[in-house]
Amino acid sequence: MAMILKLTLFLIVIYMFYACRDVSYNNQRKQVFAFGVVALEILTGRPNSCSSLGDEKTYLHEWAWDLYEEDCEIELVDSKLSEEFNREEVRRTKRIAFLCTQASPAARPSMSKVAAMLSADTDAGGH
Repeated sequence: MAMILKLTLFLIVIYMFYACRDVSYNNQRKQVFAFGVVALEILTGRPNSCSSLGDEKTYLHEWAWDLYEEDCEIELVDSKLSEEFNREEVRRTKRIAFLCTQASPAARPSMSKVAAMLSADTDAGGH
């Protein structure tokens, strides 16, 4: 199952890389943010926003960040995956998603750096 997650994310990176190559810097950073949100959606199995989940879970990024701050980020993983996932790949994907969704566009990585982080050629940092 972890290989499917990694392959899905990598295919999205390839798409985003080509979508971002001929556009302005600001638009590229918006695309990186969007990739981070999609990565969180894939990891959690839930949409970016869902009011039926209650106030503290309505917005995916805020809920995910709260779990990270409470050292409970493994709870991010889609419950349908059960124990069929590689914890290190989940941590790496979560770190990459958080890097991509930083508030400051200048702090977000480029899509080529995201691809390198997904393929484990570059450290995804300590988030």
